[in-house]
Amino acid sequence: MRLAHAGFVLDDRIARFDFSACHAWLSSSYWSPGISAREVEHGFTKSTLVVGAYVERRQVGCLRLASDRTRFAYIMDVFVDPGCRGRGLGRRMVRFAMEHPELRLVYQWMLGTHDAHGVYAALGFGPYPQPERLMTFKRERAWLPEAPA
Repeated sequence: MRLAHAGFVLDDRIARFDFSACHAWLSSSYWSPGISAREVEHGFTKSTLVVGAYVERRQVGCLRLASDRTRFAYIMDVFVDPGCRGRGLGRRMVRFAMEHPELRLVYQWMLGTHDAHGVYAALGFGPYPQPERLMTFKRERAWLPEAPA
């Protein structure tokens, strides 16, 4: 699926995705500092949906999500190149994912953010109504082996 938005093109084709740009962004983000290029590529290629934002041939944003395509979707790794921020691109990528035909049955959407609450609140996101029901488990990070040369 492709969509034009304010001079950008949003595209869900993984073949078009620029993993190098995405790695540069995510490895310097607060949520995945130091993530390897191999981890970025593995995570995005195994995701339910990947969205890239482009200006001509240059990628300027990314988003991925995990979903059962029926009831639940978790949005993650939303990133907009600093030079393209302030034009609604992050919000539009999220809306693109939420309106995607393959996810039309999903009614429970979640994401996490440290500093972009206003971006997502404009789309209807808010605090989880019963946070006492949520649990988490974190194991020691396992590193992916480097790709064979």
